[in-house]
Amino acid sequence: MPGKADFVHIHTHTEGSFSDGIIKPDPLFKKVSNTGQKAVCLTDHDSLYSIPAAIKAAAVTGVKAIFGSEFYFVEDAAESIARGDNTRYHLIVIAKNSDGLKNLVRMHNDSHEFNYYFSKRANLGRGLLDIKLLDKYKDNIIITSACYYGIIPYMLYIGKDNTAGKYFDIYQQMFGDDFYLEVARHNVPEEDRAFSLLVELGKKYNKKVIAAQDAHYLDKEDALVHELLISTRFGSFSGFRFPNSGFYLKTSEEMFSLGFPDEYYLNTCEISEKVSSYEMPSDRISGKVIQGRAERLSEADVLKRADMFKKMSPHILSRVLHLLKSGLSLDRIRGEDKKIGKYFSEHEYYAEFAEKLKDIPIDMGKASDDSESVSVLEPFSRYGRDLVSQWEKRS
Repeated sequence: MPGKADFVHIHTHTEGSFSDGIIKPDPLFKKVSNTGQKAVCLTDHDSLYSIPAAIKAAAVTGVKAIFGSEFYFVEDAAESIARGDNTRYHLIVIAKNSDGLKNLVRMHNDSHEFNYYFSKRANLGRGLLDIKLLDKYKDNIIITSACYYGIIPYMLYIGKDNTAGKYFDIYQQMFGDDFYLEVARHNVPEEDRAFSLLVELGKKYNKKVIAAQDAHYLDKEDALVHELLISTRFGSFSGFRFPNSGFYLKTSEEMFSLGFPDEYYLNTCEISEKVSSYEMPSDRISGKVIQGRAERLSEADVLKRADMFKKMSPHILSRVLHLLKSGLSLDRIRGEDKKIGKYFSEHEYYAEFAEKLKDIPIDMGKASDDSESVSVLEPFSRYGRDLVSQWEKRS
């Protein structure tokens, strides 16, 4: 069996996955260090927000920071936007080096400048990555097929093998050995079926596979806190939830217990070894965002959401709180056997939410004179494009 250092988390969502992830960089890198892992890859949805904080956390802990993003992918963004099509898939894109990071920034910038789609239904906008944009900035980039909502595993699951094969060929032609298939085990039957078919496809073409953990919160005990965030992210209770409490950052031993072949774990280290250090002096990292600012949850916001969650979700929360006080675990409550112990009383429940969610960024709003200083690597086109231009002039 591989050792603790023989696995790297390649699929990790921090607070930079707005209204979807609650992991803050400092505790992330500390946990990775404490578990004996040597690196971690940030793959926030449509965002590079956490890069500056990750750089600092990496320096303190000695853990290697790998930068990527989980893009919203479509075949042709212009056509998709013209149709008003809300359908999009996921794709993990990782920078191999400084030049790759520039291309990662360019993808973000162009996806927001030229391929920005605003959904009235969800009341939010997203930059879209398509084949043309991916091909334009493919140099020094690694990709993985992403989660169940990647276009290849999803098409395999719904029986559209030809479409899955089409995108397999596209990715393979663009990236060759820097294209990896990604599998995970979160106790979700649809995902298990999709990844089983994906592995078969990989065997057919001798394509390397990595074991991944789609981590959205740091510890298992954070599942309910995360559920509060995602179920209230559109300003009212939506009922949206993850299927179970297994989407946390696992130790190497927990990952090995999933039973994947050893090479799936070792291939994550191969990706890490392909990534060289990023040359990013501090003056090229932080600055004022021109086209947006991070809107953060205040303690009052958190308590308001907690009240909303409690009132609008009595079938979940009132029973959960009662059973948690009785000593049952969240997993046990949801029909699982793994015990996580007593969580918190009703008073502690509010305190826990406030502590864990306070200052979590939830979206990027409109620019204002007091726009906070965050990363100039943010996907806001004009400033980001200027950054890349200056970067190239200095290099």
